[in-house]
Amino acid sequence: GGDPSGGSVGRVADVYSKMQADIADRLNVTVGGELRQAYRSALSQHRQYVAGATDDGAHPRGSRPCAIVLGDRPVQITLVRTWESLRLWGKIKLVAALVWGRLRPPSEKELREWMESVLCDRTGESDLLTKSIEDMSRHFPSVKTVIIDERDEYMSAKLEQTCRALGLGRVEDSAVLVAVVGAGHCPGMVRRLLLRTGERGEDGGNGGGGATATMTSLEERIRSVVGTRRRIPWLDEDGVRESLAEEIVHFDYSCLKGYEGW
Repeated sequence: GGDPSGGSVGRVADVYSKMQADIADRLNVTVGGELRQAYRSALSQHRQYVAGATDDGAHPRGSRPCAIVLGDRPVQITLVRTWESLRLWGKIKLVAALVWGRLRPPSEKELREWMESVLCDRTGESDLLTKSIEDMSRHFPSVKTVIIDERDEYMSAKLEQTCRALGLGRVEDSAVLVAVVGAGHCPGMVRRLLLRTGERGEDGGNGGGGATATMTSLEERIRSVVGTRRRIPWLDEDGVRESLAEEIVHFDYSCLKGYEGW
């Protein structure tokens, strides 16, 4: 019981987020910058759609609205599942590593030297993301499973659900769906989507009993990665956790100031 934003899970998450922000500052990069840009681009296109829709479709994008689907697993679930995946020794190691990282953070020079050593690898068998994920997997295999593999599963399933909601999956479909994810998730998501495409066959799973079977499978895949032993109040009230498996969450433009005046 209790709020997972507090207690040990919250404190570990807070330390990690501060470390991440410090490293980003040293490297002069923005954490989550690609997602901010995706939001801005979608907002810009939808503004153009609204403007075009009131002007006989004069704008080239006037006939194409742009919905923003929130397709990643809620961070509270990821934090709690990460903590619950560790045994006592693993939790001690993780906390010690985070505390050490805060007490003695790598300098900008050390970070850039590490990055260059990976980027300059002439074997072609390594890259910065792969090296980072391999390091995490070696020291904390269950953490890598929860943070990378489970979210690959969740996001790829949400992409399939979104395609189904849009009626996509046939050659004649013309809607465009753009997924913006961290590069570290691309290999796992692509692998899962290709595997699922092969399972469904050429009809994309539309029609007949196959569609029902696929939908059930999608829901079960999502349920398998959103459960926690610890109760999360806002998720476990009013069926919110169950809705993650069955519903698609999208951004409501009407909450933006001046929306009606676009």
